[in-house]
Amino acid sequence: MLALKSAKHDVVLGTNLQELRQARGLNQTELGRRLGVSLQQIQKYESGRDRMAASTAFRAAESLGVEIGALYEGLDTGSRRASSKNPKSPVLLVPLNAGPRSAASRKSELIDLIRSYQAIENASLRASVRQIVRRLAADGNASRKAGRAGAGGTDAR
Repeated sequence: MLALKSAKHDVVLGTNLQELRQARGLNQTELGRRLGVSLQQIQKYESGRDRMAASTAFRAAESLGVEIGALYEGLDTGSRRASSKNPKSPVLLVPLNAGPRSAASRKSELIDLIRSYQAIENASLRASVRQIVRRLAADGNASRKAGRAGAGGTDAR
């Protein structure tokens, strides 16, 4: 039973590694060079055929500019502990209550957004995009909070 669970974990870790690598525009050869392993080894990690040592996972997270928890996102550990409170962590981008389809859809959107953002060469335009996204996120969060506050049935009239 443990072997089956471990294999699933290896596949999830590998899938996350692949998605993060692609989001940063790296090929397998470049990531392998950064980690000191071959292209074939990266392929084995990404497919879940080989287990990644903790030290390798740590170096991979560093190379990809993410917290280690991002590589383990989506694993069912039996608890719902947050792996990071850091707002830069991709772990927090998908709500814990999002279903599998929703999480996959959000990951795909995020990868597309990152690639598009990285393609903007003008630093001033990139800053404007960041500012717009922050405002939209703040407005959306404020709207949700206002909706919940109004749902309590209290009316100021």
